[in-house]
Amino acid sequence: MSDLADLLSLLSGTSASNLYAPDHSRPFALRNGEVLDQAYFLARVDAWRVALASQSGTAFALYLADCAEFSCALLGAWQADKVIYLPGDVLPTTCANLANVVDGFIGEFPEQYKPLILQLRLPSREVEDQEGMPKSLNDRRTDTQDSAGYVFKTLSPDFSGLVIYTSGSTGKPQAVVKKLSQLSSEVATLEILFGAGIDDAVHGAGTAAGIATGFTTVFATVSHQHIYGLLFKVLWPLTTGRIIHARQVIFLEELIPLLQGDGRSAILVSSPAHLKRIPASIQGGALHTQDGSDGADAVSALSTLRAIFSSGGALSQEIAQDTGRLLGRMPIEVYGSTETGGVGWRQRSAATGHDDQSWSVMPTISWRIAPVDSVLEIRSPHLPDAKWFHLSDRAEAIDKTRFLLKGRIDRIVKVEEKRISLDTIETMLKTSDLVEDARVLLLEEGPDQRRQQIAAFIVLADKGRIFFEKYGKLSLNRQLRDCIARAVEPIALPRSWRYLSKIPINAQGKTTRADLLNSATIFNNPLMNGASFALPVTRPQVRVLENDAARSLIVLELTVPDDLLYFNGHFDGSPVLPGVVQVDWAIAYGREYLPLPPHFLSMHALKFQRVILPKAVLTLMLQYDSAKSALTFRLTSDAGQHAGGRVTFGIVAPVHPDQNIDQYAMQTTDRVLHAISAATPIKEINVDQKISINMATHHPDFAGVMPLSEAMQSEPIKSFNPCAVIPVFNHAHAISKVVSAILQHKLLCILVDDGSSVACAAVLDALAVAHPNQIILLRHTVNRGKGAAVVTGVRAAAKAGYTHALQIDADGQHCTADIPRFLALSAAHPESVIAGYPQYDESVPKIRFYGRYLTHVWVWINTLSLDIKDSMCGFRIYPLSAFVALAERRILGQHMDFDTDVIVRLYWDGHQVINVPTKVGYPSDGVSHFRMVLDNLLISRMHATLFFGMVLRLPKLLTRKFSDSRSAK
Repeated sequence: MSDLADLLSLLSGTSASNLYAPDHSRPFALRNGEVLDQAYFLARVDAWRVALASQSGTAFALYLADCAEFSCALLGAWQADKVIYLPGDVLPTTCANLANVVDGFIGEFPEQYKPLILQLRLPSREVEDQEGMPKSLNDRRTDTQDSAGYVFKTLSPDFSGLVIYTSGSTGKPQAVVKKLSQLSSEVATLEILFGAGIDDAVHGAGTAAGIATGFTTVFATVSHQHIYGLLFKVLWPLTTGRIIHARQVIFLEELIPLLQGDGRSAILVSSPAHLKRIPASIQGGALHTQDGSDGADAVSALSTLRAIFSSGGALSQEIAQDTGRLLGRMPIEVYGSTETGGVGWRQRSAATGHDDQSWSVMPTISWRIAPVDSVLEIRSPHLPDAKWFHLSDRAEAIDKTRFLLKGRIDRIVKVEEKRISLDTIETMLKTSDLVEDARVLLLEEGPDQRRQQIAAFIVLADKGRIFFEKYGKLSLNRQLRDCIARAVEPIALPRSWRYLSKIPINAQGKTTRADLLNSATIFNNPLMNGASFALPVTRPQVRVLENDAARSLIVLELTVPDDLLYFNGHFDGSPVLPGVVQVDWAIAYGREYLPLPPHFLSMHALKFQRVILPKAVLTLMLQYDSAKSALTFRLTSDAGQHAGGRVTFGIVAPVHPDQNIDQYAMQTTDRVLHAISAATPIKEINVDQKISINMATHHPDFAGVMPLSEAMQSEPIKSFNPCAVIPVFNHAHAISKVVSAILQHKLLCILVDDGSSVACAAVLDALAVAHPNQIILLRHTVNRGKGAAVVTGVRAAAKAGYTHALQIDADGQHCTADIPRFLALSAAHPESVIAGYPQYDESVPKIRFYGRYLTHVWVWINTLSLDIKDSMCGFRIYPLSAFVALAERRILGQHMDFDTDVIVRLYWDGHQVINVPTKVGYPSDGVSHFRMVLDNLLISRMHATLFFGMVLRLPKLLTRKFSDSRSAK
């Protein structure tokens, strides 16, 4: 289609008033199955030109999900001499940063920025109500009635009309200014390289069907808000007369019906992240399509693809060959960047065992290898000037037109004046059988970083996970450091180790520095001060594929872990994900990403079509219709659709004062389960997993409460929601009996292994495996003391939504039969500390019995009361909100000084202490960890500290004492 104008003169000499001339019947775009012709295109461009010409300022941010309307707005803005800024998203931080540099906003930005929006027009005079399309009875001429006769101008090549942002894969996204001459030159290069052979020889004419099938259509899985998508799915098709598909293709199933026209050729603009998922869609040579059409027809439709493009990262040879074998075309990979535009390209051989990794230089580009660092340097019309541009990629020349990439030079960093290769460290880490994947970064010195250090982000292989569970994180860190020590200098060894479930990848198929730094680790929680988790997994690994705020649409990739809690017992030997969990995930992620009303109301059209097995990779599509207050969800995979339905929300009247909140919770849960049971056989619902319904989303009184599925309760959320916390240090002989007694009282048990021996750790591991729904195992890799262990457990309990924690020792000296009494008192007095008051038998050592009175006296002095009968007994119940608030304010005693320290300070904070007599024995085989000298010194220091604290609080304590005495009278 070389007879068409270039980008700069594309509209030159075209009269906007002559909308229905014969040469304007050429197709421009497809939207919802309807053809938009060139006349429509010109009208919309002119409408945007008129609208923007009346706006003050020259710089405008543009974000429109509809590719056809985006094209019209972009060209209209350039005709109005406006500079367009293209953000990759409309997140709050992005919009706030844009507001500092632009004069206005165009399209789908938050209302607070007052974006310019033109009503979307369809080509027909009478517009029917179509999904995603606003109604209008106005003729499209209305948009241009004030500009009749306007003739579009040729754009200036020196006009810096575009500011686009880098992906941020190597740091913060950077703004890159583009002259229109650069864009025009790059479009011309693409046509020279790839234009031949991708269009039909005969163009249809006369009817809509003829038009639709007579021109090559450009489908894309990538966004046009970035340079690759902008060039390949907008500017190149516009300039060469190919058809733009207005909507971004999200699922492969959506692509198949679009390709099944009569002889219409097509090209697919994609990325490594998407192509990794496409080949698996064809199973056994047949594609399972959404509409139930024959798989062979689907494969035939895919054969109409004339080219498949990929950019944003290198494809592996395996993925490239699978794509070529299954889709009929080897993908064309494009190498370049936002700054440079296209630099090179390659199309791998389909032959097995033949892997040519070289890149061919694009036409019009001069290149060389720099003598220093061997980096690639280019001169190109895609650049703003004729100077040599130094890329960050090292390269090796093969011949005059081809080169090999050898890694990024910005992966060579200096640490204390030594040059360190981050790529080398990553490569060495990946050679370990403990590691599945790895990334490393240099963390620079700054306010939150005392000195430079290398940070490693590791995805563990199965052997790595086993190693961690057996030996702990510190041993794993050392093992991996030893693995790379032979290849790197000591200064280059990572000092920070973060273990991830998956390396984060954004919609462009790239891993950004920010995403790595913000990734949650699978073993560490920042609230746990280094404690490691053996917490049952209740959520899949999540990656955002699309987040379209304007359409209230979110698309997520969910990878289902094989150790997911809900596979236990559902079913033995053949684990299947329960339907109730699938609905829970849809609602939970809907609430996380979309503005849903507060209350669940009902479910409709719920279907479960295929089972979901461990390790499944799913696509969850969520779209919220605010007019109907309905959330539509669809769970699909390469095998087809698994589940779908519609959930309605609203605002309901408050719970009646006479209605128990637990009854409301159960009614809501039962309503959800009833809807699910109506859609699928009851055997597919694990009724014991009612816990998986996120009650916090169903009633405002549950705000801030963790979902029961994550708290692992088998009862509805209650205002009094206790659990047990047990610090353990080498109590292998007694802990099983203590845990068994705790579980008899229906309490979730949080065990904190405080650096125990291998033998004790093995006992704890066995308990956690035997009772996955009733035990949470936390682990300190080194012994930090009883107090530190209790604080770790209490913080975990609070994070999981519990309100109270029963502390009990692991050595079996406390009477577990008294637990119901403790719980009843705590439920009746939720703000009080329920403290055990020991009633010793003859087994108590006399020195301990009388020695405790020294502490008693000091506690009575430091509280100016006798309210605390025994401050050293480790059998008690804490209100968690009070405990956590105290632990956030100061460091509590970490060892044997803990029990007294915490109860005195809670008393100072105004919490009543209720003493409960309880039998305490000293087993003959008991293990004492009391260090005679050190712990006595710590206790003495604690009493002195508390004494001076009492002096500072003397007025408050005296007032309390006086008030209590008056109340007693």
